[in-house]
Amino acid sequence: DIDKTVEALPEMTNSTALKTDENARERIIDNTMEIEAGSEEKKKNHGVTLERVEDTVRLLLDGDSNLKKELLEGSLTFRTVKEMLAKRLDVEERVIKKYKTEIVSLMLKMSATEGATNEKKKIAGVKTKKKVGTKKPKGVIKKKGPRPLTEIERRLIQMPTEWTERFGEVVWAKQMGYPPWPALIQDPHDVAPQIQKQALNKVNKQYLIVFYNTNPSEYFGFASKDNITDWETGIERGLHLNVAAFKTK
Repeated sequence: DIDKTVEALPEMTNSTALKTDENARERIIDNTMEIEAGSEEKKKNHGVTLERVEDTVRLLLDGDSNLKKELLEGSLTFRTVKEMLAKRLDVEERVIKKYKTEIVSLMLKMSATEGATNEKKKIAGVKTKKKVGTKKPKGVIKKKGPRPLTEIERRLIQMPTEWTERFGEVVWAKQMGYPPWPALIQDPHDVAPQIQKQALNKVNKQYLIVFYNTNPSEYFGFASKDNITDWETGIERGLHLNVAAFKTK
């Protein structure tokens, strides 16, 4: 029995070696197929891998303040990122689209991380905020405010409404030694300063009057309420008949 076993050893050894070689060959074939498949996929994606895509996304978002702002506001879309990635990596957009899930996930993660960082900075800034002086730096032009009102302008604004409501009214005005004459109750805003001052001194006493069809030196005058008659009332009283120099149209 021992002799038979010894005689069979070479055959058994050769058989085992062949079997081992066959297993090794199968493993090599499998590995080669995997490598070829990976190369084919890499070639199909133009050398773009998930790792490269994620690194490029980080570079894009960290290097562009506008993109980062949109990311934090939630307005940055995958479509925008996809177009930028395709341009940066020089590939078609369909290649980038394969990694949509991973890219969106990374965007959400970056948004959450950046938002938390900003919030911490904001809180820290509130705690360490220093008082800022009101002194303006040199070279800054201070804007001028509105010009302060003059005494006359202030008094013009403060005239009572019951007095100003008759401004612009056509009336019959009478002065001493003259008959009632067609006139306009004048707003002091629209006359020269020296006449304005006189008119303001007579507020609630006498109206500033502009007479029609008179000499330039007699244009302006003053008349109290008692010496002013409404136009229609004056017509009814026949005042227009007593003024020979005045011709109605």
